[in-house]
Amino acid sequence: MLRAIGYDVHCIQKDGKVGVHSPIELKYGPVVDLDYVTVVGISVPGMTTKQSGQNLYSLSYFQEEKGDVVEIGTWQGRSASFLARATHESGNGDFFAIDHFQGSPLCQNSCRLFLKSCV
Repeated sequence: MLRAIGYDVHCIQKDGKVGVHSPIELKYGPVVDLDYVTVVGISVPGMTTKQSGQNLYSLSYFQEEKGDVVEIGTWQGRSASFLARATHESGNGDFFAIDHFQGSPLCQNSCRLFLKSCV
């Protein structure tokens, strides 16, 4: 059964031209329930939208390329949950999340100011 329709990831180059970054190849196998994947992914705190999470999952899961996925700047983990599930379920490689998990300096300062105002 067809799992994905092939498409290309486009990027805007420094000269303003649009170039093909990485072709996504057709891959056959079981159909993925993106609704279920989304419900689980959205339950994790973070800034990634439902549509962005589905795109991350699809790009990682449907790749013919084998290799590990590394997310740098994981923050609360929502995008990581989509990528980790896709990487695991596709068997294309391992997933690694890199972050200091302390939040951004802006967020840390805002939280401190908020807490001080509550005292």
